[in-house]
Amino acid sequence: MSDEDDLSELEESGDEVDEEEDDAEGEEEGEEEQQEEEGKEEEEEEDKIPDNPLTDEHVKNSLSMLTRVGNGLSHAYITMSVTNSELSNIERASSLIHLRHVNFSFNNIKDLSPLSSLSHLLTIKADENLLTSINIEELHFLQIASFVRNKIVTLEGVTHPLLKKLFLSRNEIPRFVFPNPQRLSNLVMVDLSHNKVETLAGSFPPNLQELYLAGNLIASFGPIEGLGQLRVLHMRDNQLTHLDGISEAEMHSLTYLNVRGNSIEEVSGVSCLHSMTQIKALILQENPIYDADDYRVQILSALKAPKSLMRLDKDDVEFEELEEAEVLMKEVEEKRLEEEEQERKKREEEEEKGREEEQQPVR
Repeated sequence: MSDEDDLSELEESGDEVDEEEDDAEGEEEGEEEQQEEEGKEEEEEEDKIPDNPLTDEHVKNSLSMLTRVGNGLSHAYITMSVTNSELSNIERASSLIHLRHVNFSFNNIKDLSPLSSLSHLLTIKADENLLTSINIEELHFLQIASFVRNKIVTLEGVTHPLLKKLFLSRNEIPRFVFPNPQRLSNLVMVDLSHNKVETLAGSFPPNLQELYLAGNLIASFGPIEGLGQLRVLHMRDNQLTHLDGISEAEMHSLTYLNVRGNSIEEVSGVSCLHSMTQIKALILQENPIYDADDYRVQILSALKAPKSLMRLDKDDVEFEELEEAEVLMKEVEEKRLEEEEQERKKREEEEEKGREEEQQPVR
């Protein structure tokens, strides 16, 4: 696959997230204004939610995909979907041991532990419920899990060894910390957009390739371990003032970086990326620096005019821009050397003056 094909694929994954966020932007502004009031109302409503368990009737109407199981001599339904049913209890599902795919989205479920007995599960979808944790024991074959728009506050319970994709956007998670990241060696994509994460630091699953953290409270990067395979890092609408902490040593596979809508004011805030020669797309628009004169040339100069960078914001990087960046780089380097020379001469003069004063006789 060519570089252009790789970039197209990366842009598509990143831009899809951007488009979804753009569409929701106006709605979010209104939601934020009413958040506190609605939060209180939701708590009161939760207290009033009646017990509505999964019943045999639900099971009868929701099973599908009849498949051979066991030794192939018997059959069972392996898919269950019960959505928009105001369910509050799914204990009945614990006996359906042949299930491989379940969808309990848009209900009032607070407890997923009954799914712990379904050892053949491949996918779980439980979006828009009342979950505060992922209290499911280790499922050896689980590959995709989605818990979007709940009230989850911790990643405890995410220990499934074959898990590939984890969707946790729009929860209340303050720390991006897995209890045993090395156990999650098959995890390649995590979406923690619109949570309450404040820093990107710690040890991460070793083969993670795509990480979506838009709309959090991240202001800095701490010590990072385990992101050597990361290709996509999406951090739009956080509180970053610089990108110090992103390095070739820890993210040598990174090719798409989106930090749109942060608080980066100075070119020096992105200069740490100059060693990241594999980055193909960099999104910086809606930062204060975006309004600077010759913004694109300044950024390209700070990055040492990388030939690998194919796109800056929404526009392709032109050859002429790289040439201008190289000229600016030389000017900046000459100015730096001149300032160093002036500083050296100043120090020498001060040292000479000090020696002369020492040699003067005491009266």
